[in-house]
Amino acid sequence: MKETIIKKRILFTLTKMKEVTLWNNPVGEGWQGKTDTSAMPEFIKIGFPRRIKFGLCPGSSDLIGFRSVVVTHEMIGQTIAIFAAIETKSDTGDAGARQRNFIRHVRDNGGFAGIARSEEEAGNIIHLEKSPSPKGPDHVND
Repeated sequence: MKETIIKKRILFTLTKMKEVTLWNNPVGEGWQGKTDTSAMPEFIKIGFPRRIKFGLCPGSSDLIGFRSVVVTHEMIGQTIAIFAAIETKSDTGDAGARQRNFIRHVRDNGGFAGIARSEEEAGNIIHLEKSPSPKGPDHVND
C-alpha cells in the first residue's frame, strides 16, 4: 500500500478519538511570486521569486499533534497534551537519518513518536488502550 494512503487511513482512524489530535505535516520547499503562463502553458514563469520552506523542520514526521492524557499524583484529574509524531511508511519504506533523529529526539523528551505502516501501529506509538484497527502487526517498527 502507498504511503499516502497509509497516512490518510491513520489520520482518519486516529483523529476520530477525542484524545488524539494529528495534522498532516508536509516538509519541503518551493517558490512563490508573480506567475506568468502566457508564453507556454506547460511552464510557469515566476517574477520576483521568493523561496519558501514549509513543514515543522527537516526530518519532522508526516503526522504531528498530541495525545491528551490524565496525569496522576500531584496533577490528579488534570488533562495535559503530550506531543506526538508519526512517520508513515509503506511496507518497504525506510526512514532517513533526519527522520530517525527527529523520532529519537521526541521520545527522549517525553513525547510519543515512531514509524507506522498501519493504523494499529500508529495507535501503538501513542499508547492507545484500544487498538484503532485489527489490521497490521502488533509491534511498532522503528
